[in-house]
Amino acid sequence: MSESKPEAPLMIGVSGLRGIVGESLTPEVAMRFAGAFGAWLHDRLGRQPTVVVGRDGRAGGDELQRIVVDALLSAGCNVVDIGRAMTPTVGRLANHESSGYEPEAGVVLTASHNPAEWNGIKLLLCEEMEDMSFVTAAPSAETAAEIIQAYHDGRRSDASTPGLRFEIADASAGHANAVVRAMNSTGVSFDSRQASVVVDSVNASGSEGAACLFDRLGVDSTQLHGDNSGIFPHTPEPTAENLSGEGGLCDAVPGLKADVGFAQDPDGDRLAIVDETGRYIGEEYTLALCAVSILEAHQSRGREHAGTETEEIVLCANLSTSRMIDDIAAKYSASVVRTAVGEANVVEAMKRLKREGKAVLLGGEGNGGVIWP
Repeated sequence: MSESKPEAPLMIGVSGLRGIVGESLTPEVAMRFAGAFGAWLHDRLGRQPTVVVGRDGRAGGDELQRIVVDALLSAGCNVVDIGRAMTPTVGRLANHESSGYEPEAGVVLTASHNPAEWNGIKLLLCEEMEDMSFVTAAPSAETAAEIIQAYHDGRRSDASTPGLRFEIADASAGHANAVVRAMNSTGVSFDSRQASVVVDSVNASGSEGAACLFDRLGVDSTQLHGDNSGIFPHTPEPTAENLSGEGGLCDAVPGLKADVGFAQDPDGDRLAIVDETGRYIGEEYTLALCAVSILEAHQSRGREHAGTETEEIVLCANLSTSRMIDDIAAKYSASVVRTAVGEANVVEAMKRLKREGKAVLLGGEGNGGVIWP
């Protein structure tokens, strides 16, 4: 018997699975997949794993999260439940160094920018590097194949006792604080005087994090769609077409005389920008503008510490990202390493280059996704 209908496919890949709720993505599928992941983790570690779980906030995601948490607990995993949270927030807390629970993995209930009838289970793994630091990202292709096979085999954990469930209620605030600390420590500057922004979080997980961040930065922010209802006010992908309708972000920014508009997708790992006139700048410029800020700060700090050893500065981007990133890197005597499309491929390259002793300042993709180590 097939697990999916042709019109409602169950998509399984490096990051996990994605399908239409109630059709290809059923409670039984979610339970089996999460249980198989828990069993795989248990076997891999040879002990009780700890997993951070969050959801992108879309309507109905709370029930899927309950199913996944129960399946992980039954598989003998401890679960740190952070409720509604951005994918990057789950990724940060799933890092062994960033949480008091020392987790080894993360699970995000999200269908990214897909319409409301979709949802999914995205997997993250925390890996220890040679310098004893930790990196959290989607599994490599080889590891993902093992997890998918465990799901198809219906693998179950032989753990004798269920895991324990914990909660973190302020994950978004903690993430915002960490970003501000990182800005301060790396010299990335932001002039908040007279600044005002409008944020469209499509009533999903990015709204709380954005509000916390701009509050910490002392920036006047307006939430255009931030009621956390999980009901999308428009098609959730942050494209020009979806933001340009009447009352949309492109209208709201000049209407409110704001300086800039930011549009997120439901799980907050893609960002598009609208300028003060309401013109859609888009996602392709997000990584480029972040690279300018990071490289400028790095160069300024280098001038402050003249005479120190010069590092080879590297940025990583996938092959679908425009050459803007190359032109920016060249201006700052940095190089760009290209990877296959996919966040996991970018992170793998960043880890490899770091092991080689290079200064890997930034990575990302031209879809508005930025990876800041």
